[in-house]
Amino acid sequence: MFRFLKHLFGIPSGENLNGKTSGDSLGTNDKTFNNLEESTLDLDIEGLDQQGRIATEQRYQKYIDILCRFNPHDLRLCPESAEPHFNSVELAFLKYIDGTSIKAFAPAQYWYYEYGLNYKAEIAKFISAGLLLISPLNDIEKKTIPQLKEVLRIKNLPLSGKKSELIRRIYSNFTETEIETFLPKGEEYYILTEKGKELVAGLKKSATKNLELEDHCIELILNNKINEAYKAVAAFRASVPGQSGLGIDWNEEKLKGLSKRYLSTYQKMLNYAKSDDERKVAACCILCEVMGIPHKKCLMINRVCDSTGKEFLDKLIERETLLAMKQAIREELKEYKQDGITQYQILAALDTETCPLCGKMDSKVFNISEAKIGKNCPPFHSGCRCCITPFIPEYDDLAGPRAARDPVTGKSITVPMMSYTEWYKKYIEGK
Repeated sequence: MFRFLKHLFGIPSGENLNGKTSGDSLGTNDKTFNNLEESTLDLDIEGLDQQGRIATEQRYQKYIDILCRFNPHDLRLCPESAEPHFNSVELAFLKYIDGTSIKAFAPAQYWYYEYGLNYKAEIAKFISAGLLLISPLNDIEKKTIPQLKEVLRIKNLPLSGKKSELIRRIYSNFTETEIETFLPKGEEYYILTEKGKELVAGLKKSATKNLELEDHCIELILNNKINEAYKAVAAFRASVPGQSGLGIDWNEEKLKGLSKRYLSTYQKMLNYAKSDDERKVAACCILCEVMGIPHKKCLMINRVCDSTGKEFLDKLIERETLLAMKQAIREELKEYKQDGITQYQILAALDTETCPLCGKMDSKVFNISEAKIGKNCPPFHSGCRCCITPFIPEYDDLAGPRAARDPVTGKSITVPMMSYTEWYKKYIEGK
């Protein structure tokens, strides 16, 4: 934020927001805010939203074009002698499409944009390897119990039992040709073969479906190669069609790596762990950070630390997350001071999940020299979502709207600049 302010107001890199140089000597910057009234501090939100919508529509149209050109019956299969290797993402996709109607085949866009999967090539590989087949039989499993009983009545078979028993009875007493007679004509499905089922059964849980990337990065982090792990993530992000991260150039990121601030934070986080299990959890939490994955959803931890109990894992995740937040805040305050900023303001999330303590602290301003984490500076508790922002009294009136969550719809909205207390009275108590 403060870097952005310096750039926005045209402050030379050697000077801070108070017009002082970064060295011991003092100086003034008379021109810093001379034409403030003429400059615009309002970002073109509508323009950005419009650009985002256009980009989304273009990506979606490309996605639809890919699907429209796809016909599984026209696939060019691999030679039978070939034994293709399947990575974890491909196996996750194989499991995902099991039982999917060919006619209604519309896989989630993230398979293409976030993982770069070529549906046509992948399905051809699956069928060639004997993992997947196209069959109408799966539709019998989609029928209701009354419909299944109607089928059984054709041969006066017993009607008792659960749905799975009724289906098993049909498969045991009807030929494939007979079953096809009461299936929707032309309705076909992707069905896993026994070989395919066996292969996906051994697929381990992960946070990203990309087990190979996760394992590689965790190994790098455990060997104190945190920057290399980040570059590996950046290289993967740069290799797929989708653009994750607002305005991030992943090709540039994979070359320059992490900033000193983040490297310091993550290294201290790793060094804080004592046992091997603690180091593994710390490594997983660091990977979550660089991948943008919420710690609470970090399923990879359960995979990496199989011998560790859930309670212990939860405790470590909580501790590591809190430690990372504290270190990040310290680094942020340090940079504020270097830029001549003397005060910070606390911002809590404007939603119903914010606790009374954080709500009470929202919008309060404190001197950086008096900052005490847990007292007058976040995080105030485990799971705290509060953050800080530079506070410059002269320009407080220029503050724009805040993001909030609509208590009814749950969607993100913007509200005028107000404190959490004011927001609560207007949007919660006032409804």
